[in-house]
Amino acid sequence: MTTHEQTPGMSKYQCIELDQRDDGTGVVSFRDDRIMDPERIEVLGKELLSLGSDHENPQLVLDFSQVRFLSSAAINKLIVMEKRLRARGGRLRLCSMKPAVRDLFGFTHLDSLFAIDDDIKDSIEALNN
Repeated sequence: MTTHEQTPGMSKYQCIELDQRDDGTGVVSFRDDRIMDPERIEVLGKELLSLGSDHENPQLVLDFSQVRFLSSAAINKLIVMEKRLRARGGRLRLCSMKPAVRDLFGFTHLDSLFAIDDDIKDSIEALNN
């Protein structure tokens, strides 16, 4: 069972959707399929950072299934988020990447910084072990 963290009639977030699971894991999906616009990336960065500060020892899964492209500025926001989460004792896993996005993480060697899984189920299992 999961609950969506939203205020009545309107999402708390502009760039992401958060599905807060009963086990404490937050599953984050992205609203944009192309994460390129500098203003949206700034908002995205703030929203992602807020997720890590809302809970002690946060466990988050970022679901990339809707994302076809993301810019280096967006990747930078992910790196900052990962470091802040780790500093708070949290854990982060990425999943469901389209081949082009997965290749980008491989080419930039960010697949050694981020734990990347094939799907949400694998990410949640890894966080709960």
